[in-house]
Amino acid sequence: MKELKEYIERNELNIGKIINEYSSFLYKVIKNNSYNLPDEDIEEIITDSFFVLWNNYKKMNLDDKISNYLVGVSKNILFNKLRKNRKQYINVNIEDYQNIINTKDDVENLFED
Repeated sequence: MKELKEYIERNELNIGKIINEYSSFLYKVIKNNSYNLPDEDIEEIITDSFFVLWNNYKKMNLDDKISNYLVGVSKNILFNKLRKNRKQYINVNIEDYQNIINTKDDVENLFED
């Protein structure tokens, strides 16, 4: 496990080197926790994780492990995405089921008659 300081060159983060070394690792981590998320979504999470690292590396301790940071960030992004997707499935439009509801009411009315 490499530390952040190993990727600092001329006071800048060598994000290209990190992407090359950690993309497949993050893919496996996300895939194992994603519950069959499509590859496009996994790639988006990986990209977002590297973007978060790029934006925040100056706030990090130079002795921090890159892999730990990236795993934490990618899991947070993943779980937020899964939570958002779950809400989309929960928000069902009742009008989609209007025919079923009307049919049930009709059957009950017929039974009562």
